[in-house]
Amino acid sequence: APVAQPPVQDRIIQTVKPHAVTPGARDQYGTRATMVGGVVHEPDGTPVPDALVTMLAPGGRQLLRTVTDRDGAYAATALPEEFVTIVLLAQGYAPAATRALPRQGHRLRQDFVAQPAIAPDHTAERAT
Repeated sequence: APVAQPPVQDRIIQTVKPHAVTPGARDQYGTRATMVGGVVHEPDGTPVPDALVTMLAPGGRQLLRTVTDRDGAYAATALPEEFVTIVLLAQGYAPAATRALPRQGHRLRQDFVAQPAIAPDHTAERAT
């Protein structure tokens, strides 16, 4: 009877979908897993935890969604090597978005400065 062989773990053969990783994490080979990551903070440097970070493919398809940790950090890997749009949504802050071009083997840092949301001015409506 033939002997069962363990599966080959070759990074080139394996197809991994885009996913969030713990900032600073290393993959099973000991290399840093992050392709794109950064920190979301207020203008004074205060981190913004629990901010929603979404990455979109060029056609608008959602690649992944994650939230920032208590230090305001986020990270993602296995992204396509094409422009992605990174969208930031956080309660009490204005939405923000930027484009980034991830490259395999490179870490791209994309920080966000979360600007406080401006409350709508309803004084003109009350005056009428």
